[in-house]
Amino acid sequence: MTLTDPAISLPGVPNRAFQLDQHSLAALCEAHGLGTPRTVDWAARGRNNPTLIVNDAYVIRFNGLDALADAPVSRFYGEQRAYAALKAAGIPAPEVIAVDTCRTLVPQDFMVMTRVAGRPVIDTWGDLTPAQRERLAVEAGEILARMHAIPFETYGRLYGQHEVCGSWRDYIEAYFARYAAQALAEQVFDRALIARLERALTRHSGLLDSVTEARLIHWDYHFENILQQDGRITGVLDFEWALSGDPAYDLRIEQRWEETCPGSRAALYAGYRRLRPLPDDLHLRLHLYRMVTHLDFTLDAADDAEAEIMRGRLMAALEALERAG
Repeated sequence: MTLTDPAISLPGVPNRAFQLDQHSLAALCEAHGLGTPRTVDWAARGRNNPTLIVNDAYVIRFNGLDALADAPVSRFYGEQRAYAALKAAGIPAPEVIAVDTCRTLVPQDFMVMTRVAGRPVIDTWGDLTPAQRERLAVEAGEILARMHAIPFETYGRLYGQHEVCGSWRDYIEAYFARYAAQALAEQVFDRALIARLERALTRHSGLLDSVTEARLIHWDYHFENILQQDGRITGVLDFEWALSGDPAYDLRIEQRWEETCPGSRAALYAGYRRLRPLPDDLHLRLHLYRMVTHLDFTLDAADDAEAEIMRGRLMAALEALERAG
């Protein structure tokens, strides 16, 4: 690729462009001991953060979110903390070489990591045999269960003090309140609907109070963020939104597993249950977490069509909680 191309758009992020010239990249590589950049490629996937693969050995992720560019602590520090915990637990993942927030080499925060071999499962699922698919999905479930055994002392985000709480209920209620206020301010939802959401959250708050151990949560555990080679998982990626809290939170996107890799959900759950039991009230937890996160996703949608889909999922979760009493 040519780094001097005038602009490189970020997929899914409106009105964003990213530029990096050869001189800046060379200075960055020298500063962090990566050697002379001989080969450079853009990673094929990733919605928020432009990502370079350098010399087929290193990955550089740049902060692509304007809204978080001025946060007191970079979310990359949370990702670094998650990868360190994975390494200690023997779970395959990249190793972080550096988190650079100085903005002297480039105007964005960035993180440098080792490159993990393999391709995203979502891109290779169709190339695998049925036996390989079964084995890989079971392995994905086992890895998720192992991740959920990793403890933390606080609840919420893994970086700084922002969104770090003393209880899981405190975190979820603060998360909900922030987006409920935004939805009202932007007139995306009316007060009557917000009141229904608040009642459902309050009615089922006992689910949150029952969480007394904070465990590592990926937040976005699906097959785009899992790499495989020859039918075996080589790494788990993209922990920038990682949390500590209720492990069931990671299971709220189970539908996406099946949509992107048909036949994977049952096998993933089978692998998970080999190492960790599922809570008896899992269905209620999933409805609650889907309701809260789809409030966020509706407001953060890329366009009206996506917002309508997210709103539909929010309403489905809300109505399920209301039927449950």
